[in-house]
Amino acid sequence: MYQEPELRTKSKQRFSLMLPAMCLGVAAMFGYFGLLMLVRADVVAWARNNFGADSEPWIMMAMIIPSIFIFLLPSYVAEQKAKRYSISCPNCCKDLTLSIQRILKTRCCSNCEKRIIETGRMRSNDLYARYCRRQWRNYLVYWFWAWPAGGIVMLIWHRFDSSAFNDCPQMIFLFGLIGSTATGWTLIRTNDLRYLAQTITSAVLLVVGISMFLQ
Repeated sequence: MYQEPELRTKSKQRFSLMLPAMCLGVAAMFGYFGLLMLVRADVVAWARNNFGADSEPWIMMAMIIPSIFIFLLPSYVAEQKAKRYSISCPNCCKDLTLSIQRILKTRCCSNCEKRIIETGRMRSNDLYARYCRRQWRNYLVYWFWAWPAGGIVMLIWHRFDSSAFNDCPQMIFLFGLIGSTATGWTLIRTNDLRYLAQTITSAVLLVVGISMFLQ
């Protein structure tokens, strides 16, 4: 059995690791794109001289791909360090690290539904699921549409003014990249299909944006 203060402490400690890591990932990705702005012309010229003009699209793609790993690396490292604050059900041994808030509300395991917090009134997981839908639907689910919306604005802007992003051409696909990475990661980690539409939309905008970027 766990005590409520113990779970709340572990939740705060995990959050204190993950939030800075995600912010660092975003900042590092923007920094990487800033670096690309400085070296892009030289790298493309080098590729043309050594591999021919046909190599330009491939070298551009090769420079884009690392940004995904740069964005995810801090979160991955933080996730590994946060394992020290993980919890598991004493009855079924399921990892409940990502379900701490659910446990604090229901007092029971989300898998076997047996009590794991000594005090407080137990509530069903179905009741908690309805509570979460009311609390989060208008926040996180709709917030993830901000990235596709921004991506559409960038693509339309570029369509009517092809010189608008000459100084920073990565903006054409940046919103699609962040959106597909952030929503895809959330979808994989939570298995919540409410994020599927945002992930697919962001991925489509990413592909279209990269295609326009390489033209």
